[in-house]
Amino acid sequence: MTQLGLQVMMSSDAQQRELDAVMATLGPLFSKPLTQQLLPPEPAEGQSAEAQQAEEELND
Repeated sequence: MTQLGLQVMMSSDAQQRELDAVMATLGPLFSKPLTQQLLPPEPAEGQSAEAQQAEEELND
């Protein structure tokens, strides 16, 4: 696991709730098999690069 991934896991409750909200919003976009997740997903309308990066770190 990357150092960033560990920082995400040890984040505060507030950050965790925010991540949970992001996951709930983006979850359907990442329900593909892992091999497809490794490819750049089609950006959803209003999806930020930061939210996409957070999702990728959680999948480390």
